[in-house]
Amino acid sequence: MKRIIFLFLMLSSILFANKDLKILNWPEYIDVDILKEFTSTTGISIDYLIYNNNEELIDQLKTKEKFDVIFPSSSYLSKMIEQNLLSTIKIEKLKNYNQIDTFYLHEKFKNYSIPYTWGTTSIIFNKEKITLNSFKNLWDKNLQNKLFILNDMSDMFAISLNSLNIDINTQNKDDIKKAYLKLLELIPNIKGFYSNSEKLAIDFINENGYAAIVYNGDISNIIKNKKYQYIYPNEGALLWVDTIAISSNSLNKKEAYEFIDFIISKDKALQNFKEIGYAIPNKNLKYNSVIYPSQKEKKDLKRVVIGKEEALYKKYWKMFLSQLSLKGVTYE
Repeated sequence: MKRIIFLFLMLSSILFANKDLKILNWPEYIDVDILKEFTSTTGISIDYLIYNNNEELIDQLKTKEKFDVIFPSSSYLSKMIEQNLLSTIKIEKLKNYNQIDTFYLHEKFKNYSIPYTWGTTSIIFNKEKITLNSFKNLWDKNLQNKLFILNDMSDMFAISLNSLNIDINTQNKDDIKKAYLKLLELIPNIKGFYSNSEKLAIDFINENGYAAIVYNGDISNIIKNKKYQYIYPNEGALLWVDTIAISSNSLNKKEAYEFIDFIISKDKALQNFKEIGYAIPNKNLKYNSVIYPSQKEKKDLKRVVIGKEEALYKKYWKMFLSQLSLKGVTYE
């Protein structure tokens, strides 16, 4: 995150002088050279700001400040549409839209967003220490104090619900409570708890962890060591998709379409993938089959969607974190 902020500070006097197009994105989530090329090609300058989670993005959009291009996670699109935070997308204005593999976006959201990056959340483990083939294995006693997990409420609840054979997007209050109680049973196995998946992956290696829940885009280097394996569990891994959208209060829709079309072109998509490490939903790009799913595995991927009982999930997640802290689990 610091690296990209410093780069933007150095570029600000040149690139961001006339704030024509205002972009909100995650940290380190686009190749800076693409931004420079867009401005030099089109003459459209950019004001680039960063947020760290979807709730922060929503809060930003509710201020008086007006934004143009944003990058919400697909799991939050339903909530953002309900709150009138997104403009409809007119795909006829995007000549490169035919490059997009629409598998990665739910049908109900296609009029509001375009897939930007995608990946899976699943398990990496040390084959010399343990063998796993299911999320249910994470509760095994031989993983005591050897498991590293993500600070990702929706994914962790989905994994817990999955282990109970309950719909991972359930809005049933009793089911949500069962998932919370199941997460409490996982605490003896948890060694580290992380907001940063890359840091999690590093500490998993350095501290001799047996297993970790990770985003596949963060383990490309680790997986080169043959003793580590990233799996697609029997019940299917979790699919996440981050999208490109236009804010409902955008003042620069024409420029927003021009920017979106620029970054979804095949050449720029490939350039972006090489820089940020996450898969781009371009039909013409192929990925490392060790990390990215086969066609069969792809069919089994499960999508997480934020629903009406979000507040209840948050309540139980806060309670879970409180119990985790009592154990003295490392938090990064």
